[in-house]
Amino acid sequence: IRYFVPETANVNLGSLAFLLSNWVGLVATALLLLLLSVSNDFALRTLGTRRWKLIQQMTYVVVIAVVVHGAAYQIIEHRKWVLATVFSALAVTALVLQSAGFRARRAARK
Repeated sequence: IRYFVPETANVNLGSLAFLLSNWVGLVATALLLLLLSVSNDFALRTLGTRRWKLIQQMTYVVVIAVVVHGAAYQIIEHRKWVLATVFSALAVTALVLQSAGFRARRAARK
């Protein structure tokens, strides 16, 4: 429980960042479990395509939460610049590829 609730009333900036990062990680985990539970044909038939797609689009929220969680831990743990650089490069690469796919899909519709 100490990963989610401060032990004392005197919370400093470092412990606040630690707690918030853990909460963001917990939200990402819960959303991933939700996405896993509806990633099947039964859920698609039960929910209908529109509602199912809306839930599946929460993947974007998960990715943002994971990046925030990871970046916060890079800072909190005072990671070496190499690890922070690799993490940042992976996040930027995912963003660039997702943006390219979004633009290509939009261009194909026109």
